[in-house]
Amino acid sequence: MTMPPPIPTTFEQLLGDWQKKLLSSQATQEFLVPQITTIENELTAAEETLQRAQSPRAAATAQSLGEPAISFLGPTRKER
Repeated sequence: MTMPPPIPTTFEQLLGDWQKKLLSSQATQEFLVPQITTIENELTAAEETLQRAQSPRAAATAQSLGEPAISFLGPTRKER
C-alpha cells in the first residue's frame, strides 16, 4: 500500500503545488504565458517611467513649471 502525498501545511506549499499543476497544462501555457509576458512588460515600462520621473532632470523640469515634483507625474487617482 502506497502512502498518500503529504497534506500541505502552509499556504505557500499549497499555492506552490497548485501553481506547478496549473502551469504544467498546455492550455494554461498558451493562455497565461502571453498575458504574464504583457503584464511583466507593462510593469517594466511603469518602473522605467517612475525612475525617469524621480530623476533630477524631471524634478528640475517640474520646478521650472512651478509644480511640485510629484504632481509632474499627472493627476492622482483621487483627482481623476
